[in-house]
Amino acid sequence: MLELFAETGRFAWWMRQEGFEVYTADPLAAHVDVLRKYGFPSSQGMLDAIPAGWLAPAAVFVLESIVRLPAPRRLTEEIASRWPSAQLYLTAPSRERSLKLGHVTSRAQRPPDFVTRWTPP
Repeated sequence: MLELFAETGRFAWWMRQEGFEVYTADPLAAHVDVLRKYGFPSSQGMLDAIPAGWLAPAAVFVLESIVRLPAPRRLTEEIASRWPSAQLYLTAPSRERSLKLGHVTSRAQRPPDFVTRWTPP
């Protein structure tokens, strides 16, 4: 799997613990340094910075970061063009997010609790 805007890898850690091979990318060098320190193959930047030698992901995740993009459709089209068989999973921040896991005091080791799945069809 590939996580874009991985930040310091909360979701990447969870997926790796579940046995998935995880690649990451983030625009910020500080985040990429942290990800690499913990053994994640990580690229600074977006799709154009991802090495051609990386395995094609079966799934691409963009979690709570789609709102950072001025043209999110362009990103989804680029993902579909580069990896046509990959499934795309997106989340967007919610005002009610803090209520979704009210019984949990820390989300550090939990995956995001809502996912919108976009697949090629």
